[in-house]
Amino acid sequence: MNHQLSIPLQIGGGDHNAYLVSRPDRDFTEQELALARLLQPILTLLALHFGIAQSNSGASLDGSAHDLTAREMTIVTLLSQGLTAEGLARRLSISPRTVGKHLEHIYRKLDVRDRLMAVQTAHELGLLTATAANFRFNDTEHDRP
Repeated sequence: MNHQLSIPLQIGGGDHNAYLVSRPDRDFTEQELALARLLQPILTLLALHFGIAQSNSGASLDGSAHDLTAREMTIVTLLSQGLTAEGLARRLSISPRTVGKHLEHIYRKLDVRDRLMAVQTAHELGLLTATAANFRFNDTEHDRP
C-alpha cells in the first residue's frame, strides 16, 4: 500500500493547492504528522512569496482579488501578530519608511484606514488564516533594538 500525506496550502480563494508526500513502506507517525502541521504555514508563506501558488486562472492565490503582493501578505501576517512599524522594519530588514509605503498600499487595496481593519479584513477575506496569523517568524535577532 502507498501511504500519502497531504499538506494543504492555507490560502483563501476557490482553488486548492497542497504538497503531497508519499511513501510505499509505512504510514506516517504522530511525530511526522505534527511536523507537517508545523510546516503548513511555512509552506504557505513560501509558496506565496515565490509565486508558486497559482490559481487555474493564473491569478495569484495570495489575495488576487485585492492584488496583494507576497511581501504585503507577509506584512499583514506580521501585523496580525501585533508588530509595530518599527518591529516590522527590524524583522524584515527594511526601513520604517518602506514599511509605511507597504502599509499604504495594503490599506488602499483592502479599502481600510488602519492596521486593525487590515488584519480583520484579511481574516474575513480568507487571506489570513488563524494558523498563519499565529505562525511566529523565528528570527528573534531582528526584534532586538
